[in-house]
Amino acid sequence: MQADQVDELQLTICPLLLGGDKHWLPAGFELQPQRWQLLEQRPIAGGELLVRYQIQRSGNC
Repeated sequence: MQADQVDELQLTICPLLLGGDKHWLPAGFELQPQRWQLLEQRPIAGGELLVRYQIQRSGNC
């Protein structure tokens, strides 16, 4: 992601609260939320939610 080689994120959000110092992104990394467009959100099995985001680069509509 830091090399700008990711076009789409597919995340599963689970109704589970976890604690601790574990993170899925490297320390100091920022996603820049204004560059991501929500493509899809839908419930899946187990009460989870699937979300898909696509990055908006210059020239993308």
